[in-house]
Amino acid sequence: KSGNLFISKSIFIDDSTGTYADATIEVNSDILEIKDKGNIRIAMDSDGNTPNRSIQFGTGSANGTPFQSLMIISGSGNVGIGTTTPSRTLDISGSARIKGPFSQLVLANENNPTNAFLEMGMSDGNNFFFKRGDDLGKILFRRVDNTDVMALDMENERVGIGINAPSFD
Repeated sequence: KSGNLFISKSIFIDDSTGTYADATIEVNSDILEIKDKGNIRIAMDSDGNTPNRSIQFGTGSANGTPFQSLMIISGSGNVGIGTTTPSRTLDISGSARIKGPFSQLVLANENNPTNAFLEMGMSDGNNFFFKRGDDLGKILFRRVDNTDVMALDMENERVGIGINAPSFD
């Protein structure tokens, strides 16, 4: 039969022993939570009046342990791991690891991904590398205040320390 089902507050999922301890689906304030009896929760901010809607994955049990968000997908599409307020497409608070025999991280310019990228990685067990997508630009090393302290001029094969335009081989 088709139609609407209205439930006031919670759905309890029976564990086949006559109790409802396996899992619950419930609304707390404006948050829809799916909880298991262990430590896993998914929380969705269902408040249609706020632009800060999100889906959060975290821990806390159905017995009242406070929810702790571990990962969030914000209403704007940003993903946060270790933060509930991601300000970038992927915002990680804490350590991250890329693991594999030839692990690499590629930072690419969206408008020119073929040539405008910087690649970092492990080429084998002991060698670390930086690679630029073309040989025409520089790789600059900067301080927190954006002062250039070293430059690798890829086009002219020069290194400058204390300057960003090395002029000698």
